[in-house]
Amino acid sequence: MKPDEYLLWNQKKLQLLVALSVDDLTYMEIMKIMQFSRTEVQYYLDNLSKAGYIESYKMELKTQKRAKNRIKENTVFKITDVGKDMLTQCIEHINNMIPNTKKSVLKLREENNR
Repeated sequence: MKPDEYLLWNQKKLQLLVALSVDDLTYMEIMKIMQFSRTEVQYYLDNLSKAGYIESYKMELKTQKRAKNRIKENTVFKITDVGKDMLTQCIEHINNMIPNTKKSVLKLREENNR
């Protein structure tokens, strides 16, 4: 299985997947951490969700308002096993690219110095 090339070359998707690999995040946390607009957050969440890399769940948070306990639902996003596998493959793919790219650059420099 090859890494998803579209994911590899789309830095924002990759960045969001890395953030979700650290911990589950709410929509607002993603906006703050990633410094994305609402439109961007929704676009990337939709794309990663359709690809099966992330999923969402509801988390109940107790909030106090005027001495009454109220429950507010927040959607939380988390990386799936498929997403973790893809992230690992992307990292391996990048690590494998480094030596070959380095050889190509050094060979080019050597040819240019002749």
